[in-house]
Amino acid sequence: TAAGTAELLQHYSVRIVGRERVGGLDCQVLEIKPHESDRYGYRLWVDRASGLLIRSQTLNERGEALEQMAFADVRIGGIDRDQLKPSWSTDGWKVDEVAHRPIDLREQGWRLLPPSGFRPLYAVRRPMAGGQALQAVYSDGLASLSVFIEPASAAASSEALPQRGPINGFVRRMGDSVVTVVGEIPADTARSVAQAAERIGR
Repeated sequence: TAAGTAELLQHYSVRIVGRERVGGLDCQVLEIKPHESDRYGYRLWVDRASGLLIRSQTLNERGEALEQMAFADVRIGGIDRDQLKPSWSTDGWKVDEVAHRPIDLREQGWRLLPPSGFRPLYAVRRPMAGGQALQAVYSDGLASLSVFIEPASAAASSEALPQRGPINGFVRRMGDSVVTVVGEIPADTARSVAQAAERIGR
């Protein structure tokens, strides 16, 4: 939407940096740079004819690729729906759905402070071994992060989680709870969100 694009442009600058062929298609190359260091940048290759995203890179503050996705061969249209059917029978399969209930974090006694421009997508209560966990998910339209709040184990301590590509996390023990932040965000941002979490109304 136009409103979503305008909000993104408050936190990122976008420019066309060239044209390249990817997967046999003529692509426009876009560079998306964050205004602040609390999020990553992106380079996107978009098919000029269809507008489909054909290749993408997540970039650190030095413009180096942390993660890349690309299609090697693309054919648009002409899909035979029979090819989409599973090649094995699913008769008799049991479907288990994880129960979760939407919640208001403030009513649960928590206030979270995501980076500017990250909007809440949802907050839920999830069952887990030994109790319940709260999960809140935020996105700025490009990146996303999740905050988990759960009962603390005796061994829980505050620490950074190992980085996996563009995914970073930070765990913070707060009394009898553990706050874990994980997302497509720089390590300092994960730490800041975890450290800004606070209990309210207690």
